[in-house]
Amino acid sequence: MPQLPQGLQINTFLQPIPPNDQFEGILHSMYLKGGFQEVNSIAERNAIPIWGNDPGVVYNGFGLGDDGGWTSGRRKVGMLVFVLETKKLYSLIPVGYFGNKGNGDEAAWLGLSQVEKAVRMFPTGTYTSALGSPPNFINTYVDASTYGIDVDDNGNALTTLELDNSCWVEFEVGGGNTYNSSIANTDIEMVADVGGIVQGTSVGDLTGIFSYDDLFDALLFPTSNPVISPYHSVGLSNSVGSLAIIGSEHNIILNTTANKGLIKLDGVTQGPYAGAVTGATMSGPTFSGVASLGVGPGDTDISNPEATSHIIVLGTAGNKWTSVTTFNTGPQPQDSAGNNYNAIRFMGGDKTTSTQIEGVYPIFLGNASNTFDQRSLISHGANNIQCNQTYGETNGSLHHRISVPNEMVAGRTIQVWQYSSVSNSYSEATGAWVIDNTETRTIENDTVGYTLLSKTGSAGGGNLYRIKFV
Repeated sequence: MPQLPQGLQINTFLQPIPPNDQFEGILHSMYLKGGFQEVNSIAERNAIPIWGNDPGVVYNGFGLGDDGGWTSGRRKVGMLVFVLETKKLYSLIPVGYFGNKGNGDEAAWLGLSQVEKAVRMFPTGTYTSALGSPPNFINTYVDASTYGIDVDDNGNALTTLELDNSCWVEFEVGGGNTYNSSIANTDIEMVADVGGIVQGTSVGDLTGIFSYDDLFDALLFPTSNPVISPYHSVGLSNSVGSLAIIGSEHNIILNTTANKGLIKLDGVTQGPYAGAVTGATMSGPTFSGVASLGVGPGDTDISNPEATSHIIVLGTAGNKWTSVTTFNTGPQPQDSAGNNYNAIRFMGGDKTTSTQIEGVYPIFLGNASNTFDQRSLISHGANNIQCNQTYGETNGSLHHRISVPNEMVAGRTIQVWQYSSVSNSYSEATGAWVIDNTETRTIENDTVGYTLLSKTGSAGGGNLYRIKFV
């Protein structure tokens, strides 16, 4: 038998004084300790109090309830509250006990400390569990995080409202709304999708678990899940471009971009996928280690640093910069039923990207003045390179010429292919050219080895050439 609280004892019942007893009651339900109450809103239900915490003493609200550990203030385990706002009835069930996210029973409940009972019956509160000792007298307090009930099943932190709601369980009156199949073989499966109930769902997946309301909602209004489109992204570019001459000096602006991506539900944007940028770094030539970049004030604003007085080197490794951008946790996605959809929620993290410049030596092409013009820069890894010579030749004094850096040749054999307007195609013409790999040129004050290709034989007009490496 539960412990009976001791109070003012009388030997009969209470009633209003006549003639008011025709229409007056004895007390308001809002002053009951437990029992049944009716309130206007969820907020009013959540405000039903327990004994408040006094920092000067270890919490003793359940001792003041004087019923063996079931009541504190106006809250009692199992009490019922009808909420007009939702038109639903709720029962106060401590979190982790009696089927509310846990199966702790009566014995387990009675074995808890008063502070833990308080947290599980009023989860947004903080309660004194021990008084401090000299010389600092720092008290010890507990709250929902102490007992791990401040997060959902996926480890996501509950909001204050969700935490307030967690001890209230919807109470269904009747029970005739539960689907109970008469099919004995509960392994029988659906052979096709029906509404939002998918093929392969068995009798056992539904019977005794879902209400008819749940099933009709699923049939008539299939739940759509949100998708990520596009994902969050970052970008990094430089003010020089993809190619630069080896030995040249540049002040290079590194342009940063960030995008939070989008969450869409049935093609309609629900919100950003990732949260705001909270930090960014840059590393690479001319930076001392990893440099922090400024972020804000916009969610994706990142400062654009400058790599000052950078000397371009051969290849890309020495002309490469890398940025790391940190995004905050993204908003909570929701499905079409308004339920949280954690499967695609972005929980924060880094995104890395790079930009690079390839250091190259230029190709030079002969001209009508019997000197050379610098061809537009091209990667040392390129092949089948267009090298047009549009001027007419003069026997013995002016011929077509192509000068190629030895770093590009890289020990390979050079072929010259010439265009024919008759066949409308290129064919190899290397035999008509003299190849000299001992030429040198001054590039950015450095002496660089080149291979000179000179056309021999009878003079001709302008022509189109391609050089190939084999």
